[in-house]
Amino acid sequence: MRETSIEQASLAAGADPSTKVLLRRLNAFGAVSLAAIVTLTLLSPFLAGAIYLRWMSASEMANCDWCGRLASETNPFRAPQWFGIAYAIPLLLCTTAFLALLVQLRARRTALTTHVVARIHGWSCLFAVVSLFAIPIMAPDFWFSVAWGRMVAHQLNPYYSDLTREAVQGLPVLPATGRMTYGPLWALVSGGLAALAQGTIWIEFLLFKLLLGAAWLGSLWQLRAILTDRSLWVQSVGAAILGWLPAGFLQTAAEGHNDVVMIFLLLCAIRAIQRSAVTSIWFLLAAMTVKYVTAPLLLLDFLHAAFRGRLRTYLIRAAIGTAAVAFIFAWFFRSPAFFDPLTTMRGWRFMEPSSVFLGLQPFLGRNLVRVASLTTRVGLVLLGAFYLVRYMRRKEFTSLVEAILAALVVILFTGVGHVWTWYLLWVVGLAAIVPSSALAGWVLGVGLIFPFAQIILRLDQSVYEWVTPAVYGFSLVWLWAGTALMPPPEQEIIQ
Repeated sequence: MRETSIEQASLAAGADPSTKVLLRRLNAFGAVSLAAIVTLTLLSPFLAGAIYLRWMSASEMANCDWCGRLASETNPFRAPQWFGIAYAIPLLLCTTAFLALLVQLRARRTALTTHVVARIHGWSCLFAVVSLFAIPIMAPDFWFSVAWGRMVAHQLNPYYSDLTREAVQGLPVLPATGRMTYGPLWALVSGGLAALAQGTIWIEFLLFKLLLGAAWLGSLWQLRAILTDRSLWVQSVGAAILGWLPAGFLQTAAEGHNDVVMIFLLLCAIRAIQRSAVTSIWFLLAAMTVKYVTAPLLLLDFLHAAFRGRLRTYLIRAAIGTAAVAFIFAWFFRSPAFFDPLTTMRGWRFMEPSSVFLGLQPFLGRNLVRVASLTTRVGLVLLGAFYLVRYMRRKEFTSLVEAILAALVVILFTGVGHVWTWYLLWVVGLAAIVPSSALAGWVLGVGLIFPFAQIILRLDQSVYEWVTPAVYGFSLVWLWAGTALMPPPEQEIIQ
């Protein structure tokens, strides 16, 4: 690859004092984030105990002794204001450090070296490792995986049976609260980990956290490999977006959401595409059996193989992969009721871009709000179609990544029906590959503000109609103001 003018300047300034200044400031920002993460990790048992009271009564906690101890009356974070302050301050410090890093990368882009990129990745790994010790706070999804894993280990089908009392013993999860909503590959993995732990909670916690942490570190490694041939500015900004954005390491290593496994497999597929390897189909199929949302991406992978003239080899490997997927599904599938939990979840509607007008319904009227919401949905779909057509015309790797990002944006913000903070992992990893894209800029804006909105909604869901427009309003402001911090498009061209 031919070096860009900025890269030539950065290489020539390898020993320049400005590089040393950049590294010192980078380390200072990293230290601030690390201190905040350590603080949040140490507070996590008490913050988790306070949150458990919001979905479990004191009597229901009898099934989970350690939950009751954490939620005792001596816990100062049972008061909503103290909980909000204790969680928001570390989050704010991490967010500020991330933004300060972007500013420095922009201001000292001629001082960038491979050592700077490696240092950014190094801090990212450290953030993840420390976060692994945190107790999940904001959602019980981590514990649901443990409980469903126990059912699989005891030869119960979690897709047709509600959680049993034995499965939730010692966990902050209520029995009969739901059937498994994840893909069958995750069910098998969860069952294997639960079988190894044999019902010992701390071993279950350790095994699941190690797996999710490995997937997150693997995602960071895959991103670094994907960006190897890009400009140093793109490498640095991409590493910062995935590794330093709080919505990343907090939702994966700390909160323990299995979306990170899907993201790791998706990045493996993108790396395979970049290397012109048709094994990408296997990674996409594996990702689909963890979370189903990647299924539509198979069409883009098919188109790419067709454009490259490797359709025959692709179809052979697709047949092999499909057979493997069928085998995995066969472990659990008994009837169409297998997908009933997904149908139920599809009825949940909140924090979508189309919901930003709900707070204005008293002033605009129901019909006008419906038209505005429908227009928002159609606009996002058309945006996805635009990126798809552009890829089909250009047939470039970067255009393909943008098309994949656009497809996931449409799926997440119009198709799923509800947006959780950890769902943003689906798009943040791709935004890190194409940081100069306008769509990536909007995604980054959503990723910056959403964790703060999550705090507010956990404490008071009645303000939902006003939090939603604030989130997406901020994302538009960031799209306008944050563009200056991103590398220009010509820095992303792969030659």
